[in-house]
Amino acid sequence: MAILFEHDAQLCMPDSMAASILCQAVYDGDIILLKRLLKAKIQVNAADYDKRTAAHIAAAEGNAAAIKVLAEHGADLTLEDRWQNTVKSEVKRSNTRVLFDYVKKKTGQS
Repeated sequence: MAILFEHDAQLCMPDSMAASILCQAVYDGDIILLKRLLKAKIQVNAADYDKRTAAHIAAAEGNAAAIKVLAEHGADLTLEDRWQNTVKSEVKRSNTRVLFDYVKKKTGQS
């Protein structure tokens, strides 16, 4: 992979495919794959057909590690899905206090 980066290689895939791959990695709890994809510059805010991002999935699953990795790579935690759910509203539903405090701090929302 290092050789590819040295030569400015880029992932060439539609956002819908990027979203699917990222969301599956998050759902599976595969943080190593998630980090690899983000290092390869996959579109961190890629959304599926319901406008859900990997951050929405991580929040719904209560996956704090994934949320932190995504945020460190520039994920927009304020994006709304098709039903106007945000990462914060998904965290509320998952009832994960530590994750709620982290997202609240990152988004600057109360």
